[in-house]
Amino acid sequence: MQTNIKICGLREPQGFESMLDGRITSIGFVFAPSRRKVDPTVPFAWRTLINHMPEHLNPPLLTGVFVNPTVDEVLRMVENGSLDVVQLHGQESVDTCRSIRDALKEWTIANGNRGVIQVWKALTIMEGEEVPIDTIGETIEKLAPFVDLFLVDTHDPQYGGGSGKTFSWDVLPQLQRTANKCKRPLWVAGGLNPDNVRTLIDTYHPDGVDISSGVETDQHKDIHKIDLFIKRVKSNDNMA
Repeated sequence: MQTNIKICGLREPQGFESMLDGRITSIGFVFAPSRRKVDPTVPFAWRTLINHMPEHLNPPLLTGVFVNPTVDEVLRMVENGSLDVVQLHGQESVDTCRSIRDALKEWTIANGNRGVIQVWKALTIMEGEEVPIDTIGETIEKLAPFVDLFLVDTHDPQYGGGSGKTFSWDVLPQLQRTANKCKRPLWVAGGLNPDNVRTLIDTYHPDGVDISSGVETDQHKDIHKIDLFIKRVKSNDNMA
């Protein structure tokens, strides 16, 4: 099993070009209030580099991370054609997810874009609190028709995610069964780092992992930690 990797909270590509070697699935850019917030020119700069990747390498999906956005806010951020994915990381309702998905489809048709922009939805879990598994499972079932992928993260009261803290992983099997029933991948975020990611993968076999603060030094992305994280994920990956 190959575990997908998303490195979130990137800024300008200078110094991080080595990431474009086909090993990662997605690069995330934060458009919500956060110290990692960027404007649409940043993924555009990454898109320019990706367009020059060798054809035999899989290009990463460029993902914009939003928290409780309006449809218009999402469309403003995708209009330069850089994004492949819109990730919703707030308390977006079923109706909001449906409206954003429909608007992205219409935008794609109107602009002759290279492909339909995916919608990913984060499900956040409070650290140290009892997890309402049945409620989250019902949410997955209701959202699945309008969402391409689910991401489980630790809730951050200020930013929604990116807290650098783990949640109780023992809730994952039931959530994975629900996601599988809905034929949707389930990725895991929240407090991951090069030291604990193999334990997560070897025990729970998530479809993908998403990391931000776990590959930072002094609140800035560290290319050496990113490379180590990727190597740890990929080690024995076929056996996971």
